[in-house]
Amino acid sequence: MTALHDETRSRWSAYPPDQFIRMVLHGAIRNQVELASVIVHVYTQIIHQFPGSRDLHIHNADAKETTRLRDLFLNMRACMADAQAATQGDTRTLMLPYTPERYIRDAANEIRRYVLSVERWAHQIEMDVHVAEARLPGTTGGKSFGDIAGEILKNIGDIVQLLDFARDYAENRAGTMTLPLRAKPEPLIN
Repeated sequence: MTALHDETRSRWSAYPPDQFIRMVLHGAIRNQVELASVIVHVYTQIIHQFPGSRDLHIHNADAKETTRLRDLFLNMRACMADAQAATQGDTRTLMLPYTPERYIRDAANEIRRYVLSVERWAHQIEMDVHVAEARLPGTTGGKSFGDIAGEILKNIGDIVQLLDFARDYAENRAGTMTLPLRAKPEPLIN
């Protein structure tokens, strides 16, 4: 996972909320979500063009069910499209009272919902040894599905790190803004 540098963290923390929304939420986070979305989309297309993927199923040990690998990738692609829409302001109706900090927190939570589903499905691919070891033709070096899941997880980890930072920023800003300003106490005269 790419570390968010202290210098960047410090600079972004100093932004007022409107600039934070523009530069971080609708900037850095949107870019990272778009990258992950493209990666998932490309692999989904390749998998659907590969006839051998039709018979690959992920075995879910908890539910004792199987899920088609193709369906899993379609679900990941749909979640990434929803996450991408959320980075462009297409989120649920804003709750009142509206504050920029609340918008940042709510948008980060909305995006997180989608990317955590993708993370869970990528982990399922890694956990199914039969599928994880299978190779996907049409990729550089014939990547295994485990390698593909690892690449997706790395990108999702980068997004989650940014979302954690955005949530912390919003909570810290909201915490400092909600404290009432106290007047300097008057000296007591006896």
